[in-house]
Amino acid sequence: MKLLKHECKATGRVFLPLYVGLLVVAAVAGFAIQIDFPAVIPVLLVVLLWALYVSLVVVTVVLLVQRFYRNLLRDEGYLMFTLPVPPSLLIASKLIVTCVWCVLSVVVGAVAALLVGRSFLKVTVMIDLFEQFKAAYPYFSIPATLVFWVIAAGIAALAFAVIQVYFALAVGQLPVFGGHRLLFAFLAYLAISTAVNFIATGVAYVATPILLRNAGAFEAMIAASDPAFFAADEAMGTAMSEALSVAGGFTVAVFLFNLILAAAMFAGTTWILKRKLNLE
Repeated sequence: MKLLKHECKATGRVFLPLYVGLLVVAAVAGFAIQIDFPAVIPVLLVVLLWALYVSLVVVTVVLLVQRFYRNLLRDEGYLMFTLPVPPSLLIASKLIVTCVWCVLSVVVGAVAALLVGRSFLKVTVMIDLFEQFKAAYPYFSIPATLVFWVIAAGIAALAFAVIQVYFALAVGQLPVFGGHRLLFAFLAYLAISTAVNFIATGVAYVATPILLRNAGAFEAMIAASDPAFFAADEAMGTAMSEALSVAGGFTVAVFLFNLILAAAMFAGTTWILKRKLNLE
């Protein structure tokens, strides 16, 4: 917990002011649009908002690399590795905090977009559109299990994306690569990404026929491309459930794929920091 608290404090002093600035600018921009300020003011505010969005993405990526590289692979590592905790906990604390900030960044970005867009899309309008959709397509529904697995797959994919960067940085600092750490870390990241894409293609090639072995579900997915499908009778509603079950199978497969790769790279990063750490 102390590691998580320290990491949150160190990164929060960067993210929190950026979040506040993003939300304030979004609120002011939405207000300016709503009360018909001179056109130049909303335009300038939207440009500023876009700049803050870009800054948020850049800051997230930079801190992802910087906090791990400087804290564990440079001079600060001498202090960090004297703490009475194993390297796995040092890595896990940074991984968890980074993932939390990434999720919060998405949430704050979405809220900011809603603050700006409230002048264009009223809540009542959105409710009316939802009710019209339900009336037109009465048999269309998304199972709660599918929502769960989509969220789980997203979290696993995020964790894998972060630990992939950590693993590449750990590989780049190996003594065999000399002093060109970041260069070889970048090359390692490219090599890992290529290998992962190759593996993903192979897994998809093998898994797709298995997931689509139910011909009725496959036909239902094809039929779902027709908008009239959703307004069909209850039998089509059942077919849609089969199609969604196939989608759920794909989502579970994506979750397991990312989870296994993330666990493997976490183990690899831990082993390197235990056995092959080079702080020179």
